Amino acid sequence: MNKIVLAIIVLLVLIQVGEPGTAHALSCVPPKSLKEEYDASALVFRGEVLRTNTANRKAEFEVKTIWKGSKEQIGEGIQVSDMWKSLKDGQDYIVFASGSEGQWVANICGNSRLWSELRPEQIAQLGTGIEAVPAEARGTGKAVSGLWLIAVVILAGGAAAALVRYRSGRRR
Repeated sequence: MNKIVLAIIVLLVLIQVGEPGTAHALSCVPPKSLKEEYDASALVFRGEVLRTNTANRKAEFEVKTIWKGSKEQIGEGIQVSDMWKSLKDGQDYIVFASGSEGQWVANICGNSRLWSELRPEQIAQLGTGIEAVPAEARGTGKAVSGLWLIAVVILAGGAAAALVRYRSGRRR
């Protein structure tokens, strides 16, 4: 009788233990939604990888669009070793990063990936963002600075005032 009870208990334990469940290598898997990761990140941007540095495990980006943070914060690069992906120079990526000034790290298990891997509805979730001006475009005529715009408006206003004054003087 004891052997039968013991056999039944062992059988029940084996059945319970043998039933496969879902296993994840990390507690962050499955990945967060884009909205959850956006909310949890300090920096969110789209950028082209200019170069990667294997010594400090950082990537430098030409920032194209910013949803969260600033171009200055991204400045000297983002540590990307925790992304578990190798970045390719010249490719566009969406990057979600956390950290503090000068110590930004791409989120582990995050949604940072090639821009081309995003679906249109995911891009729509991000919204329009702020377009960043590439460093090469500064001072080359490709970008209009705020001071030049103000100067043009003032000159145009002065020219219009002079024309009105000239015409009103001719009518007398």
